[in-house]
Amino acid sequence: MATNPKNLKFQELDAATLPRAIDENVAGIVNLTYALPAGLTGSEQIYKESVEGTKYTNLLATKKGHVSDPSIQALYKVLTSPETQAYINKQYKGLITSASGPAE
Repeated sequence: MATNPKNLKFQELDAATLPRAIDENVAGIVNLTYALPAGLTGSEQIYKESVEGTKYTNLLATKKGHVSDPSIQALYKVLTSPETQAYINKQYKGLITSASGPAE
């Protein structure tokens, strides 16, 4: 059985109402679909899920033997470039983690 030593109160709300409800509550969990249009930013986050091991990570994948294809390499270079990362950070206000290096 879970304990609640701080006597926190939880309220389940419809996802679309969460951004507005944050002003009336101490904290809330809001996904990007609703956070971005509501004007929330990454600087307001107190917790951010790790992208490591999540099933919600986008990957650049190719068929076996095509990793060295010039068009794949060019796309990889653009996706991981500082310019693209800066655009993603600006466009999504720190709510999305931009592309990083190759997968292990």
